[in-house]
Amino acid sequence: MSKLIDMIKAKQYENSRHCIPAKLPNLLSIKEDISCPAPEYGYKYSIGVTLGFDKIVLRSDEVETAKTQARRQIREFVFGEFRQMAFDIEEALYRRDIDDARIALHSLLEAMLGEEK
Repeated sequence: MSKLIDMIKAKQYENSRHCIPAKLPNLLSIKEDISCPAPEYGYKYSIGVTLGFDKIVLRSDEVETAKTQARRQIREFVFGEFRQMAFDIEEALYRRDIDDARIALHSLLEAMLGEEK
């Protein structure tokens, strides 16, 4: 599983309860009478990952260099763990071993997109 996926965190907003709107009636079925249930209340969470870093620059022209560094570091962090698997696929293709390449490709896709266990 990707390191990025493992970093997803949920942060509950303090002292906040939010109304969960009642579900809309099914628009594909026709009913004579439509009743809307009372709304429920739940807790609001912020769920996600923040990527980046803080950088102190002395001149404004250093910002572009800092952005380039950030892009490189974020790409390496997100995709670097899959580099060896991509090399394994490339090696199998050079050997013309399609079966090994297919197995390595499926391993790569499972590592990148596989469901949590």
